[in-house]
Amino acid sequence: MSEVRGEKAHSVVGASSASRFIACPGSVALSGHVGPGPSSVYADEGTAAHELGENCLLFGEDAEDRIGEIIEGKERSFEVDAEMAEAVQVYVDFVKGKLKACRKALAPHPGSNQPRSQPHHDPILRLEYHVDLSWLRSGMFGTADTILIGGTELLVADYKHGQGVAVEVKDNPQLRYYALGPAKDFPAITHVTMAIVQPRAIHPDGPIRSDRMSRAALMKWAEEELGPAVDRTREPNAPRAAGDHCRWCSALAVCPEALAKAQEDAALDFTEVELDFDKPADLVTTDIETLSKILAAKDFITKYLDAVAALARRRLDSGEGFPGWKLVRGKSRRKWSNEEGAFKYLKKQGIARTELVTEKSVSPAQAEKILAKHTKDRKMKKVVKEELAEYWEKPPGSPRMVPEDQAGESLDTSKSPDVPEGEFGLVETETNETEEESIF
Repeated sequence: MSEVRGEKAHSVVGASSASRFIACPGSVALSGHVGPGPSSVYADEGTAAHELGENCLLFGEDAEDRIGEIIEGKERSFEVDAEMAEAVQVYVDFVKGKLKACRKALAPHPGSNQPRSQPHHDPILRLEYHVDLSWLRSGMFGTADTILIGGTELLVADYKHGQGVAVEVKDNPQLRYYALGPAKDFPAITHVTMAIVQPRAIHPDGPIRSDRMSRAALMKWAEEELGPAVDRTREPNAPRAAGDHCRWCSALAVCPEALAKAQEDAALDFTEVELDFDKPADLVTTDIETLSKILAAKDFITKYLDAVAALARRRLDSGEGFPGWKLVRGKSRRKWSNEEGAFKYLKKQGIARTELVTEKSVSPAQAEKILAKHTKDRKMKKVVKEELAEYWEKPPGSPRMVPEDQAGESLDTSKSPDVPEGEFGLVETETNETEEESIF
């Protein structure tokens, strides 16, 4: 079972939808009736960022070297700017660093033909690795961003460009799905490390976080959980369930369970309280417990309403019509059709070009790129980059309000929040398994 978008085929029970179809088997059939829907600007930007990272690793470049380059997405094109380059570079540096560490760990002792600790002499690095799980169930396949194999160890790295939702790595079905492919293809593997690189989203464990498990445990999960979950999606009248996994479901706007949940969440009793108009602080319409419940319901209701609005827009765009709604021209701003000609005209009127063109300072990332070009000595490139660091700072992010059960230490508002520990390192999540030390 697959759906085709452009030139690429996507499994309807693929890795990216694993969390959803495990929790809601019926979403697969329902999504099939609705279709994939249009690609969002965020998805297209993520695709462009992935292509940037892949190209940098393939050609041994830094992301900042490609600032200004145009990358074509599915429906939109994106110019690589300093922000995208800085985020992607975290991923590029991570993969390069792990490859270097892997080579060092596998290097033979001086004067010996045997590797230091692993049976395989050379690490294996693959980008955009095709994962085929047809051995588990038919129609299961996908593409892993990066896999790195060193001896009996496997590393699967997944880049996330999104900044809205911080993705958890612990027990992540998508990463486990990706890991199953190379774990099956390379039987010598005994342990798997799965890493998420997400530089633009705030997470208490930092932008790089990992989970590790044995190959045996991974295969057991596949046989006992993933495979049966795929079977459930193929049952007649497969059950549906609404929840956080609905976020990326193309059928959200037409799903009866999603509608029921949105109605249930919205049907909260507003408990009246006695108001003391002499105390402005008491001018509220509900008790604090009800307000908390309303806030908790906001996320799903908002997602559902956004999905309904997107469905209505698609129908209007296609000419179907949508009762009570229509398309009108939005407000636009003027732009130059011939900027150079306009500037020549304005010059004739006595207006200097300096009055028409504003200056904008380059970012620290762009300044580092310029500095690198002006520094011929390779050893000095690192020195001057470190010296430049004296003149820039990365301020802590603004506090965000999140549900209490979400990961992260509660801020003491009497103190300034700090950048989370481990922001630039690989953070291992806790595991119940006791195993030998990983080379990753």
